[in-house]
Amino acid sequence: AALLFPYLLLPLLGAFNTSLTAGLLNVAVGLVLLVAFWSRLARGPRLRLLGLGLFVAGALGLGLVMANPIRERLESELYTDQIIYSEQSPYQQIVLTRWQNEIRLYLDRHLQFSSADEYRYHESLVHPAMSLADQAKRVLIIGGGDGLSAREILRHSQVERVDLVDLDHVITDLARRDLRLTGLNDNALSRPEMRIFNEDGFTFLERAQEAYGVIIIDLPDPRDEALSKLYSVEAYRLCARHLSPGGVLVTQATSPYYARKSFWSIAATMAESGLHVIPYHTLVPSFGEWGFVAGSKSNREPTELTFDVSDLRYITPELFRQMQTFPADMSRPEQVVVNRLDRPVLARQYREDWSRW
Repeated sequence: AALLFPYLLLPLLGAFNTSLTAGLLNVAVGLVLLVAFWSRLARGPRLRLLGLGLFVAGALGLGLVMANPIRERLESELYTDQIIYSEQSPYQQIVLTRWQNEIRLYLDRHLQFSSADEYRYHESLVHPAMSLADQAKRVLIIGGGDGLSAREILRHSQVERVDLVDLDHVITDLARRDLRLTGLNDNALSRPEMRIFNEDGFTFLERAQEAYGVIIIDLPDPRDEALSKLYSVEAYRLCARHLSPGGVLVTQATSPYYARKSFWSIAATMAESGLHVIPYHTLVPSFGEWGFVAGSKSNREPTELTFDVSDLRYITPELFRQMQTFPADMSRPEQVVVNRLDRPVLARQYREDWSRW
């Protein structure tokens, strides 16, 4: 019965309808037991129990009939902007909102991007790694199902193939067919260079044989143990195994201001895997101060960096050099934990960091 919720009811019905259905099933079981022991109960209590059970069942049934308008009303209370798309996938609640010309994507109520400033995030994530690598003919993206990282990667003419690994087929399908998203990602996921794998990123790294010039980890923050698995020493070692000589790995690494200890934990964890790391940060207005960590098998010298793409809206080589300087309130703390599969401390640290805000 415990498996019905995540694997059957939640994907088919969504969280709201699943809650009502579970309640209705419990009431039904109670009514069956009431009938089974009917003769053993006094007339007054059994009639009261029957009436109460039928009333609750009717209320839950009415809730199921009215589920869509109720759910839409509840969701509208959670988001300040107009909801233009909402779907419960097998893995997460996907919501698109719009305010004037601004589109926002939320996964499980956590903001993933705003169309007003996402270019700051994605240019900062992608182009330093693409330029630091000796070559970037083959690129791997873990996460990034919205296609925005892929858009930036495909601006580099040397790219021959991009493998995108995202567990949720609903988000990658949406990014390929929804005109609001294809307008943002330049229809990147339908380009012939793209190959999409809807599977767990860690599992893909374990089974894949290819080497990549650049690996980009564009996942949600490590707010739980499942997500923090791909921010572990073991995950970074797997990535290093798939880097070609002179290759570069980069991950988004949450906010060095709001989640300072978590950010530096990610940097320390990548360094523990044996990679030379370059932590850096920038301001994304919809997120606040945001951080990234790049890593390579050999020490890369970012001071001599040049970008192959000339029409970038935000990042420049000079700005990237500034991004590597951290003010005192975002500098590395004295105590930094390393995240491992057998000691997944990052998710707890992340929750502690953000609980202060």
